[in-house]
Amino acid sequence: MHTHSGVGPDESDYGFTPGLFAIYATEAYWWAARPLWCLVLGGVFERHPALKYVLAENGAWWAPDIIERMDRKWEGDHATRKFGPSAFRSGLTMKPGDYVNRNVFFAASVMGQAEIDRRYEIGVDNIMWGSDYPHPEGTWPHTREWLAERFGGVPRDETRRILGLTAAQLYRFDLKALEPHVERAGPTAAEIHGAGA
Repeated sequence: MHTHSGVGPDESDYGFTPGLFAIYATEAYWWAARPLWCLVLGGVFERHPALKYVLAENGAWWAPDIIERMDRKWEGDHATRKFGPSAFRSGLTMKPGDYVNRNVFFAASVMGQAEIDRRYEIGVDNIMWGSDYPHPEGTWPHTREWLAERFGGVPRDETRRILGLTAAQLYRFDLKALEPHVERAGPTAAEIHGAGA
């Protein structure tokens, strides 16, 4: 199952006011993230443990903070005592972060340095790179340079997971059948990590 960053109000819902586009762009991640906590806290992954969920096109820099907050609430660190001690545990046998690790993937288009720096908190096996092509904010036509800049210092095995292997496994792609296309289109390890890679 996939959701896209375009959920929620569009620019016209805000009215033509000062700061319209900045406000919309700032809030876009929230609309993309909202289904995550609804699915986790609503027990969807508890009831459907094999369900895989992908949040597409809105980065993942925000995910560790939300996951940590849900985990802390699940552990009992909350001031909503009026709802009872199980307010954040109802129907969940695991911490919210455990469901995220098992069921959730972040297709982080135009991955920023924040995602690279927080990849262990997000989950190296849960984050997937995207170019956002053909949008003008995407990486094309400078994708190779962009990848070298962002991933040059990232260990090669992690880079491979984020740039393709996680997606290939998630979508059950035939890696052998993809080899000629990878050879043709690249990028190569040397392009990203230097000649000694």
